[in-house]
Amino acid sequence: MPARERQRLLIVDDDSDVLRAAEQVARTIPGVDTVAVSTVEEAVSLLRKEKFAAIVSDVDFGGVASGFDLAAFAMLGDPDHPVPIALVSGHVDATREGHALALGTPIYEKPVNVREVVERLLGAADAWFAAEEEREKAEGKSGGKPE
Repeated sequence: MPARERQRLLIVDDDSDVLRAAEQVARTIPGVDTVAVSTVEEAVSLLRKEKFAAIVSDVDFGGVASGFDLAAFAMLGDPDHPVPIALVSGHVDATREGHALALGTPIYEKPVNVREVVERLLGAADAWFAAEEEREKAEGKSGGKPE
């Protein structure tokens, strides 16, 4: 398999120590450029302006917006470019699992192996984009790329 193109990862957590540690681990993954922010609002603002291959986000931010809100935006905000997202939380119960399932996103209980979560997400992103390319080819579109 050819080397993966550089992919951008967005990490969102309001705990600065957790954010810094997750960012440090993610930066060791070949082909991954990492952006880290501490609020859902910052993440949504970035997603409106920039493209990301995947997101890892905390659930609880102590405010109105949550990781679930971010997941809904990431998956539905741009129908042509849904962004795979994994949620992480210090507390995962059946209600949270159900909410994550309804959004089509995995949820993991902290502590998590950040590298493993990121690699799974990027694998999902790679598979989704490959399927989209195949669908476009079948429909006779080239996605703006020369054939």
